[in-house]
Amino acid sequence: MDWNYLAQKTSAILVWTVTFAVVYRIVSGRPIGNRPQDSILPHRDWTLALLVVAVGVLLAHRGLGAVQPKADLGRYAGYNASYKVLYDWLAPREGDGDYYHLLAANTNLPRERKIEPVEVRLSDRLTGAGGARPNIFVFVVDSLRRDYLEPFNPKVAFTPGVASFARESVVFENAFTRYAGTGLSEPSIWSGALLPHKQYVTPFHPMDSLEKLLDACGYQRFITVDTILGSLLTPGPKTTELDQGTLTMDLDLAHTVRELEAKLKNRTAADGPVFAYTQPQNLHISVINRANRSVPDGESFPGFNAPYASRVKHVDAAFGEFIGFLKSKGWYDTSIVVLAADHGDSLGEDGRWGHAYTLVPEVMRIPLIVHVPAAVKGTNVFDAHDVAFLTDIAPSLYQLLGQGPLRKEEVYGKSLFAPDAAALTAERRDDWLMVASYAPIYGILHRGRELYVSDGVQYREFLYDLSGGGSRAVELGATTRRTYQDLIRRDIQALRTYYRMDTHE
Repeated sequence: MDWNYLAQKTSAILVWTVTFAVVYRIVSGRPIGNRPQDSILPHRDWTLALLVVAVGVLLAHRGLGAVQPKADLGRYAGYNASYKVLYDWLAPREGDGDYYHLLAANTNLPRERKIEPVEVRLSDRLTGAGGARPNIFVFVVDSLRRDYLEPFNPKVAFTPGVASFARESVVFENAFTRYAGTGLSEPSIWSGALLPHKQYVTPFHPMDSLEKLLDACGYQRFITVDTILGSLLTPGPKTTELDQGTLTMDLDLAHTVRELEAKLKNRTAADGPVFAYTQPQNLHISVINRANRSVPDGESFPGFNAPYASRVKHVDAAFGEFIGFLKSKGWYDTSIVVLAADHGDSLGEDGRWGHAYTLVPEVMRIPLIVHVPAAVKGTNVFDAHDVAFLTDIAPSLYQLLGQGPLRKEEVYGKSLFAPDAAALTAERRDDWLMVASYAPIYGILHRGRELYVSDGVQYREFLYDLSGGGSRAVELGATTRRTYQDLIRRDIQALRTYYRMDTHE
């Protein structure tokens, strides 16, 4: 994991320096001898070599800047480590210091910074009344990219299980995560809201909308309690832990669904409704790298990243197996099933890999597919093309379980289902805050068609055109920059206000 290209840039600088120094030594007529002292260049040679490097790269950068748009140069820097050094050194820093100080001051709040939990209350009418409840199964596959699933990419031919599931479900075509990285993305699913940038505000239960819903409606829970949920969820007799004894990075969907099937095999409707949640790690970049990016013998995935695609195929088979289990048990038509990802992953786009310190289209876009029982679906309307977020899952479950009307707050998610078209339209907004989970990198998603990013690590700004499913970097004008920066300031203040953060300083 080469954070912010550190190893590549350091290597490039060393190669530059040694190469220019050796060339200068040769050109100057001073042969390099075999004795150790002869192989070490005099101080003046190193100084001159570094000066030649600096002048050369400055002239090269200016020459490229005269013929190429800045956005294209930024993309090229991801593919060329030497030019990445040059670009990061010479490209101007954007934005003022006060703005980036604001981003840093509201990011990675230390554990000793005391913030009292503030209740997230999605509904004032949360009640267990209302008759039989549908079972709920939520699968959040860590790092799952939407373009590696057939419902979102017709070129995919290795996810028949998800493809079949999608034909019977609502496929949200324009879904995103609010957080780039599991650290805050997973808690936001349970909260149904944006959260303070701290890992974590505890006790979490006042902010945990899903647990409140499950408590009120009497759900028996079957949950894979990973390292994050272990810090957040409230243990109790109604919770059965899945994958006990398994390290978080070893969580495998096939193992989880087999265990879940065994626990549900003899359960009947009389035992009460079931809620299950798991977040398998099959696709996490560190898991794939740990296995030396292996691909099973005989498998080929032209046009796709083979180590990643082979694991998507494995996840698809496990998910399809569980859907088959629900159908064989007669539960499928009366269950809510959610398939999503906590975030996507970079697989070489513009030289990027992973997801930890970037807020880019391939990381922020996610798959979101929801199967709803026909009886429930018939009393709600939805727009599969509208912008959707992971923070909308909890409010949607409230709506589908008849726990409305839902409360509206700036930091809350919205229900993707509504009793009528007017209520659905009332939830629409133009601009949504996005945040990296581990760094002061903030963004604004505009109508699902444009993504602005303020990178408080590199002190740079980016603008991506997402229209038509693309992710093209485009030039960012001064007026657009000011507009988006003001929106980020506004949304950060909304977070601070809701969670009463100013009162704790």
